[in-house]
Amino acid sequence: MVYFLLMKVMERNEAIKLRKQGMAMGEIAKKIGVSKSSVSYWVRDIAITKQQRSKLNANGHSVEAIEKRRIARLANTQKHRDIIKQEALIEASQLVSQPLWCIGVALYWGEGGKTQQTVNDLIVDEAGAAKETELCIPFHLRPSRLCAIGDPKQLPATVMSPVAKNFSFDRSLHERLMVDCKYPYIMLTKQYRMKEEISKFPSKRFYRGKLKNSAHVKSRRYIAPVKVLRDDQSFIFQQVQGREKQTNRGSYENKAEAMAVVEWIETFRSKAVAQHDTNWSSSTSIRVISFYQAQVALISSLLRARGMGSVLVATVDASQGSESNLVILSFVRSCSSETSARHGAGFLMDDRRINVALTRAKYELICIGNVRNMSCNSTLKTLQKLGKNAMKRKLTIGTEQNVKENGQEKSVEYASVVPSQQTRRHKILN
Repeated sequence: MVYFLLMKVMERNEAIKLRKQGMAMGEIAKKIGVSKSSVSYWVRDIAITKQQRSKLNANGHSVEAIEKRRIARLANTQKHRDIIKQEALIEASQLVSQPLWCIGVALYWGEGGKTQQTVNDLIVDEAGAAKETELCIPFHLRPSRLCAIGDPKQLPATVMSPVAKNFSFDRSLHERLMVDCKYPYIMLTKQYRMKEEISKFPSKRFYRGKLKNSAHVKSRRYIAPVKVLRDDQSFIFQQVQGREKQTNRGSYENKAEAMAVVEWIETFRSKAVAQHDTNWSSSTSIRVISFYQAQVALISSLLRARGMGSVLVATVDASQGSESNLVILSFVRSCSSETSARHGAGFLMDDRRINVALTRAKYELICIGNVRNMSCNSTLKTLQKLGKNAMKRKLTIGTEQNVKENGQEKSVEYASVVPSQQTRRHKILN
């Protein structure tokens, strides 16, 4: 992308140079390999001498007259005028938009160590995940303005050193400007990915209810090509009384949750095959997310054993910026007590990771974990609220709650799947 934009700037400069030498616009376009409309826009203010014009008029027509007639034809409609403006803006712009990690510094440096090009605007996407030191890299281009786009409520910059973290080297410039410096910013309040049922909790918990659903996701036409839940459902939380196990490398796995994940994928596959969907296992169709690398490895192994190895299983960190029609999220940790949660819950205490995990799904989100323990654990505030929210909205399966009916306590199990599937799952998992 950077190379492309730089080449366009160089092409514009070459076109201006050739035009000043008296070359025709058509010949310039052929020589540098761009459209005539772009050349016309670049050299519109450059006058040529009568001597130069006479060399270009072998057919006896005035260059100015030819250009006027051509522009008049293109400008007959607003559409043509817009095309010219858009094409010229893209091809002649000095705006640079790129991931910071792939900046080719050598492209910008010429002989003697001096920069050959500068830019007017620098746009940084995912600025909330970029270290301040990384953002300094493109400043040698001397941009006049900086537009930082990101979400400080999601994953921060990756810094492994505890010492560096103590000195706030994991903080992004985006976060410092917004939070520490109170710099004015614009919040994009409409989301265009998640179904309403999925976005309800993240909006309330992480964005103070300011995140609204666009008309696009509220439309009845916004439906999954293949659904594994009921037609009126987009989100459920399945109770699994699993037992976590720490591996030799220090990560955690939970076999009961892994088996539950595999069963959901098998159900999804059978429905997709019935609908002749040959692309059902693509990352845009289905994705499994876990907070722990050991659980990712375990689920991947189980899927390969059942001929479903093409299904993408990834950590939360690897899933930022992605989206899938169906997301299955495995929490792994049992969160059986406040002590274990405080000293060993790790990633589950990071609200930003939880936010990323819960907002990757477009049409369906299936959470798998010990929702009973989560909803009773005051140490894990966000997970406690998530569990209670799911129970209150009657979006849990495999768990029982006591509710009052006519003044009496009644045990109720909230069902959210086809009865035959539900019975088989509970016998296996509970």
